[in-house]
Amino acid sequence: MKINSCFIIKRPSSLTFAFSIFIAGLFCVLGLILFTQFSSQLHSSELQAFDEQLSKRIIEGRSTFLTRAMMVITSLGSATAYFIIIPIVGWILYRNDRTWAHSIEAFIILVSGFLINLALKFYYGRLRPDESLQLIALREGSLSFPSGHSMTAMAFYGFLIYLVWQYTRTKIKQVVFISTLTFLILLIGFSRVYLGAHFPSDVLAGFTAGLIWLLVCISILRFYHFRILRSH
Repeated sequence: MKINSCFIIKRPSSLTFAFSIFIAGLFCVLGLILFTQFSSQLHSSELQAFDEQLSKRIIEGRSTFLTRAMMVITSLGSATAYFIIIPIVGWILYRNDRTWAHSIEAFIILVSGFLINLALKFYYGRLRPDESLQLIALREGSLSFPSGHSMTAMAFYGFLIYLVWQYTRTKIKQVVFISTLTFLILLIGFSRVYLGAHFPSDVLAGFTAGLIWLLVCISILRFYHFRILRSH
């Protein structure tokens, strides 16, 4: 996979750049509407019924093999995993293009997304599912909405998807990498419900918030590089 040192490989026209920012903004607005729908209904009987019914169906499908698999998958969205994955990804990117820029950007997106998630959890204050449903140890007093694993997975692995989409020239590699990363993001979210750590709406809201933050960050980076290229 060949990674270029700048987000804009060719000097884009102002119209093309403006259109890309418009599309990102449109998805951000749609995401905000969806997130607001979840957050405004946190204590509604409709959302509680949705969470209970879907959680019940997922939990009923538990098995020894699936539980072990979900333990591994959910760990890929943990802070420990990111401390291991980021240097590996950084080294791969550096070997391809002799720059740490994208690695630093990925790290900033991850950390900022994590901090925003903490702020959102503190603001909404939703409690975790009942302890009887939990298959993993959770920090005492930790909150549930939105799911931190889901939000950071969407932001971090989503950024890797963006890099693959932008700079991988081989279509087959694009499909393989993007499909794998997308599937991983979805599985991490699913694992949080399966293991009893979150309600389904926590995960969906986490995905939504993570996507919004990812689009904001990518737009900022594209604007920065666009200005640099247009000035030369």
